[in-house]
Amino acid sequence: MSEAYKQHNADNAQGIIIDPKSGEILAMASIPAFDPNNYKNYPISTQKNRVVTDIFEPGSTFKIVTATAALEENNIQPGDSISCEGGFIKIGKTVIHDHKKYHVLSFADIIKNSSNVGTIKVAQKIGKDKVFNYARRYGFGARTDIQFPGEVPGIVHPLKKWNDLLLAQVAIGHGVCCTTLQLAYAYAAIANGGYLLKPQLIRNISTKEGISIYQGKPKFIRRVASENTMAEMRDLLRLSVQSGTGLRADINGMAIAGKTGTAQKVTNKGYSQTDYVATFVGFFPADDPKLLCAIVVDNPKGLNHTGGAVSAPVVSKIFNRIVNLSDDLFFHEDQIRKPMIKYADNSEIKSYKMKNTTALSRKSRVNLSTYQYNRRMPNLRGKSLRQAVAILQAMGLDVKINGTGVVVSQYPKKDELISTSTQCIINLEPRRINLE
Repeated sequence: MSEAYKQHNADNAQGIIIDPKSGEILAMASIPAFDPNNYKNYPISTQKNRVVTDIFEPGSTFKIVTATAALEENNIQPGDSISCEGGFIKIGKTVIHDHKKYHVLSFADIIKNSSNVGTIKVAQKIGKDKVFNYARRYGFGARTDIQFPGEVPGIVHPLKKWNDLLLAQVAIGHGVCCTTLQLAYAYAAIANGGYLLKPQLIRNISTKEGISIYQGKPKFIRRVASENTMAEMRDLLRLSVQSGTGLRADINGMAIAGKTGTAQKVTNKGYSQTDYVATFVGFFPADDPKLLCAIVVDNPKGLNHTGGAVSAPVVSKIFNRIVNLSDDLFFHEDQIRKPMIKYADNSEIKSYKMKNTTALSRKSRVNLSTYQYNRRMPNLRGKSLRQAVAILQAMGLDVKINGTGVVVSQYPKKDELISTSTQCIINLEPRRINLE
């Protein structure tokens, strides 16, 4: 973070690392910093923990609110296609643009590519009441009650003040303010399966004899959304890092999920055209998160001022360093997949993809199948990517995936004979919906 702060000549930078399942704060930092032993030699502005005291407009990192509301209320599915109007939308006299001229995108690609227009249209469909409600569910606009002085609640305007323009602005992370702490714990709710947690500063207190007199436990504030919705959110955030705006946070072999944000700063004359806040929030492993990191860089200078260019690489470097500290902290992508497992004895094993004479090391894998040869291919048409892959993996089959959305065609075809060596192909397309 210090490198990014210097490299981009930023006004300040701040970051936090937490355990998203327990709510434990593992690290916090803000720059410029100060020496508490010689605090009189430093400006007062440096003598605070910006993670809890400073608010900012979160930009596209706030799009999780609209996305969660839409998925939880069954207003939309990841594969649904939405017109992004060529990259701009007019709300009253205000025109809001995308960074590219998108036309039709699936909802998954709207999040992946961080389309403002697509997100606003989804917010318009679900309505201001639900967007407001889910913003509050995520903890925005309220203190976390962390045991640090100076925490501020952020800003979520009362619902009675919301009009069409404010709904559009909030959907893309403007017209709302939060702290880095609030943002991190909102994303922790996605990572842990749906629970907003209270920050934990102390894990354990023991006497000098080693007797534990206090043991910290996760403190659940509320459920934000269902486990199924949050699993879909993790998939969307993983996609954002794999091939979207968060690409520079990715690490080969590690399943990092997250979202970028680039917000224009507010000035006395409105939104600045030159000053920005660059943000990235990420966690890993994507489908069983152990660590979460939020990085905010205030007013980075130069052309590369986006969250994807400034803050995402910081999270990548932090995670990469952590996993190399100890073998116990190594979360490789191959190690965190959750296959469907069926126990079987020797008589039930029908096939395996390895020669009888193959030499194995301790970490070698052998794919065993309890399914017989000459089974028939199931009908996958109309199923989501998650459903189709789960069915094929349960049958011990390899699958190649083309596209996003719902399955429109497959190989082999329905009811054709297959074996465990069959290479399956599924082709997906967005399911079109009308948001008018």
